Amino acid sequence: MTQAVATVRDGHAYQARQFWLKALRLLDPAGSIVKVGFECGPKGFDDVWVEYAPGKGRNDHHGVPLLREHMQCKWHVASGDFGYEDLTSPDFINASSVSLLQRALDAQRTHAPDGVGSRFRLVTNWHLRRGDPLRTMVHQRHGFMRPDRLFDGTGDGSAAGKVRKIWRDHLGVDDAQLRTLARTLGLSTDTQSLLDLRDNLDLLLELRGMRRVPDNEDTCWYDDLTYQWLAAGRIEFDRDSFRAACQPQKLFEAAPRTHVVFGVKSFEHPVDSLEDRCVAVLDLVHHFDDRPIRNQAA
Repeated sequence: MTQAVATVRDGHAYQARQFWLKALRLLDPAGSIVKVGFECGPKGFDDVWVEYAPGKGRNDHHGVPLLREHMQCKWHVASGDFGYEDLTSPDFINASSVSLLQRALDAQRTHAPDGVGSRFRLVTNWHLRRGDPLRTMVHQRHGFMRPDRLFDGTGDGSAAGKVRKIWRDHLGVDDAQLRTLARTLGLSTDTQSLLDLRDNLDLLLELRGMRRVPDNEDTCWYDDLTYQWLAAGRIEFDRDSFRAACQPQKLFEAAPRTHVVFGVKSFEHPVDSLEDRCVAVLDLVHHFDDRPIRNQAA
């Protein structure tokens, strides 16, 4: 029982720190994030969501500007893996009757009916299982499905065909509907430990002139504050409301540090977006296929 309680607390801390890493960027007046939500939004992808200013958010993996990103955080104390069939099992997300894939379809139909504008990401410290067909269908750089790998022109007897058939049958959709879903679905492995997330949070707190958690303190009070806000119904924040929520807690200790950061990217990081923390980003992703550059003459 003791270990079970610790596991639940660690999972809550993981989700809370993902929230703070996004919410603190609301305090950057030149930042791209304009709203952050916690435990609200489409069921199954409601742990954390981010809304970007029109034209300032990152491009998705098809080059289309994002407006919203919805995250489902799944933390495990022990290492493990998962495959394409797990996404059809309610047990994988500790649910009784609805799978992650079914929840993703519901979210896509409601928030991205054409497959653009929003995307839905599972963020977990588990890895895709070695030998599972999904390993070749999920881009290892940005963590999102590659529909061209899922729909590779092969029949149902192929590796990709088996994935398509099981997913179609499970969801009750045709190929066109499955392709639209795949365009919005992300399966990202976050290898950062809880301590890594706390260190990253510390850097942002220093930058915003906010109270930092001393390294020798075991408790990170920002974790608990997130759930105090949740209990009070404070689940959605823009720049003004987030600052107003932080002020009574006396979280501001110094003036924000002013700096200008520009970014250059040749790949999409599965968790850390340059657009979240840069004034402007030179996007060269379309010139690369994973690490190799597409045009060798360049």
